[in-house]
Amino acid sequence: MAIFLSEGLQGDEAESVGGGRAPFQGDEEFGLARGPEPGLIAWQRRGWMSLPPGLTQQQRRSPLGGALQRQLSAALGGQIGWSGSHLQILEGSQCVRPYNTPNRPLSQRGTPVAAASPSTFVVLLVTLAVWISGWWRISSEDRAEARPRGKVVLTDAARKLHAEALVIDGHNDLPFRYRMQNDLALKVHDLRQPQKDFHTDIPRLRAGGLGAQFWSAFVPSSSAKKGTAVRETLEQIDVIHRLVAAYPDVFAMAGTAAEVVRVRAEGKIASLIGVEGGHSIDNSLAVLRTYYALGVRYLTLTHSENVDWADSATDQPRLKGLSPFGEEVVREMNRLGMLVDISHVSPEVMKHVLRITRAPVIASHSSAYALAPHPRNVPDEVLRLVKDNGGVIMVNFYSGFIVPEGARAMQQMFRVGRELRQRYSNDTEFHTAMSQWMKENPFPRGSIHTLVDHIDHIVKVAGVEHVGLGSDYDGIATVPEQLEDVSCYPLITQELLNRGYDREAILKILGGNVLRAMQQAEAVARGGGAK
Repeated sequence: MAIFLSEGLQGDEAESVGGGRAPFQGDEEFGLARGPEPGLIAWQRRGWMSLPPGLTQQQRRSPLGGALQRQLSAALGGQIGWSGSHLQILEGSQCVRPYNTPNRPLSQRGTPVAAASPSTFVVLLVTLAVWISGWWRISSEDRAEARPRGKVVLTDAARKLHAEALVIDGHNDLPFRYRMQNDLALKVHDLRQPQKDFHTDIPRLRAGGLGAQFWSAFVPSSSAKKGTAVRETLEQIDVIHRLVAAYPDVFAMAGTAAEVVRVRAEGKIASLIGVEGGHSIDNSLAVLRTYYALGVRYLTLTHSENVDWADSATDQPRLKGLSPFGEEVVREMNRLGMLVDISHVSPEVMKHVLRITRAPVIASHSSAYALAPHPRNVPDEVLRLVKDNGGVIMVNFYSGFIVPEGARAMQQMFRVGRELRQRYSNDTEFHTAMSQWMKENPFPRGSIHTLVDHIDHIVKVAGVEHVGLGSDYDGIATVPEQLEDVSCYPLITQELLNRGYDREAILKILGGNVLRAMQQAEAVARGGGAK
């Protein structure tokens, strides 16, 4: 049986070939063509089968998409790959010579390119049929991705609901921006004034209706190699306390869920601290306890590199989980009432933590791996475990972690970062070089729709009680459209309404879920609510 690949057939040309013109002759012949609409079209004696246009990245990565690609490659004896939403012969493949040019007569098109066995034909045809039938059963977020989505328009209903919500963001890197600007004394940047170089200032925080913020006390992993991680982390904790004290009418520190509620009722933004990276405790539970006493309410177990007791998602795995000391760290955090943050860690560490923790965990700024396959994101198997645990995945806003193309581009980011860190020991020089690399490796920004797709997916897999917001503002270089800064949270409320979420679900997503996780972690520390 011959397999043919034809391109450029339009309208009646496709019909004429499909009607039996050479070389499509004989009951055992099977043709493949792109017809009058985008998409792969399979011809057989009874007519045409067409894949609808606009196949998404997720569908092309699915088992059926991979099977279709493999079967075509086998049938044609060459390499077939995705180009946009269509399959085509990859450049440089030897399975076919150039054909179907505009000046080539129709009768010469569709040159046979390979022979295939009847079994190959059957498998290919079944694959196509299953793929086509599966298209109509894809999820609503995939269909939404395949069509253009306009700007979200804020309504009075969304404004009213947003004002009722306790909006909690799991991660903001403003304190590190002060460090990078050599302004640890807070003398240069007045947050009461618009700060064009930041994502965050007080006018925009007010506009965004933020109720509580986990401020990140982050220092690079390189500080551990220099022996300065604890000192620098203490400096960042100090910056957060002085930031809150500098604007007492705007911010107030909070150490418990009840204090978060009280501070917000006073019209202020409850301020909490998260330490980003286990290197900051310098393998010391005493340092961990000291951080808790200073107001730290979560610890991210790693950053971009492994620590002695846990593997990072973006480093070469060594432990395949936690070491015995890593288990001690988790247990001590449970005892203290400090949230265990599984952002940045490997999936094996995530699963290890979820096996031993007695309290809900959070991922303070991570998204869904199924939609954007970057190791920083959380795979579905872990989402299901987080549901059982009662934890919360707080979705990261970074385009590189929520847009599929960005996730692929950012696969290299942490490796490049380690290479640049070896070349530049000075933090300012390193971050300048890193910023330049990112400018030279652009990717699509995505939009607020892309972010809410991740919320939708986590709700679908883990449930509406297990998702929140973890923007990573002022720690990321590229943000989605309509999520440019901290003023944009109300638009998330609007898009959730647009997608049919009810009031109770939206209040949980915006902050209620993480508040509940805090309450449960506090109960575990008091000796109740243990898992």
